[in-house]
Amino acid sequence: MLGRGTAGVVVDALFDEPGQLMLEHHTPERTYPLAAITVSGEPAAPSRRREFEALWKKENKRIDVTVTSAVELDPAVVEKIGQEVERQTGEEVDLSSSVDDRILGGIVLQVGNMVLDASIRSRLEKLRKSVAQAA
Repeated sequence: MLGRGTAGVVVDALFDEPGQLMLEHHTPERTYPLAAITVSGEPAAPSRRREFEALWKKENKRIDVTVTSAVELDPAVVEKIGQEVERQTGEEVDLSSSVDDRILGGIVLQVGNMVLDASIRSRLEKLRKSVAQAA
């Protein structure tokens, strides 16, 4: 059940084209009109759209996963990482990958809002801080 303030977000997120839509319940004997929805051409506010998408993903047990590496990874490797995250979380993974040469090596794995940083850049930064504290 969505709250009163989210109804417009749902409509904007589900219907991309403006116009009027009829919601109906069909039985073998009869069609019952339930509601008429008028969809404007105005998009939902970005924060509302993100809020709705987050609710939808949670309800449908889906999670965004991004694999970032210093060089392009073989698609099979990226897919294997996604499968392992899926196995460990029990959620279906929406997988993407990106290249960022600033991480120098290793990978950065973002799973939902959690970041697992196994990059060379991160390790060098930790080493730098450790040396600075020892001095």
